[in-house]
Amino acid sequence: MKAPRTGSSQEMSQATKGILLMVLAMFFISIMAVATKWIGASYPVLQIIFIRNIFVLGLVLIVVWQKGGTESLRVNDRKGIALRALFQFGAAYFIATTIIFLPLADAESLFFAAPLIIAFLSPIILGERVGWRRKTAIFCGFIGVIIMLRPTLDLIQPLAFFGVAAAVFIALRDIWTRKLREGETANAIMFWSELGVLIGSFPLAIYFWQPITPNALAIMAFAGIFLGAAQFVMALAFLTAEAATVAPFRYTVIILTTLFGYLFFGDIPDAFVIIGVTIVIMSGLYILRREAQRTKQ
Repeated sequence: MKAPRTGSSQEMSQATKGILLMVLAMFFISIMAVATKWIGASYPVLQIIFIRNIFVLGLVLIVVWQKGGTESLRVNDRKGIALRALFQFGAAYFIATTIIFLPLADAESLFFAAPLIIAFLSPIILGERVGWRRKTAIFCGFIGVIIMLRPTLDLIQPLAFFGVAAAVFIALRDIWTRKLREGETANAIMFWSELGVLIGSFPLAIYFWQPITPNALAIMAFAGIFLGAAQFVMALAFLTAEAATVAPFRYTVIILTTLFGYLFFGDIPDAFVIIGVTIVIMSGLYILRREAQRTKQ
């Protein structure tokens, strides 16, 4: 006869599920990155984003239809939703551009400056208090970003600044999500943001349009489906277990993109990226730990 599960074992089970879901979401993001980089050599960035987001929006509509219906798409703060959509568009553009033109591991490493930027901007935009420990972690994290950008002028990669721009837009998007979540549904935030990306990319996608082959369309669709799936699985991970438990496993994307970058494109991170991303990850984990402690108090 099996012994009944204790509360702690149930919590452990939920934590394990949440961690596995987060790792799965990072796997999906890595697959999306490979597909985007693969097709990015042949097609304009905005055309890729436009076609990819048709499939992302399709997945969002399926979720809306199953959970909440069209009623859940009503908004109270139209300006706030529009601004969040603008930040989402900026993030989508700079993420895709960075993935296409930089090695995958380098690109993903730069994106992890976003939590540091969130911690830096939250007091300004949200009025949150930041103690000296978190300020020190932010400062150390930015040193890590500078190292990844290359410390000498003859080695600096101008394209790496696209990665920094992506991190800024990711941070602004996530901060605005915090501002909106009390008055808006998750369905509304996601739907209108993805629609905004679709509308924003449409004019230049049409202007720079290249004839598309069935194989290329399939790869773009593949990227969109995996991007949409990653967002939903990540949300499920945070619903399944505590954020402090699952959030650190976002960093598994560095391992996955390093592996895929080597297997598919022959990319190997250099010492600057390895040292820089290590500092950024340690700083991000410390900020996450302080945030968890502050929430419990």
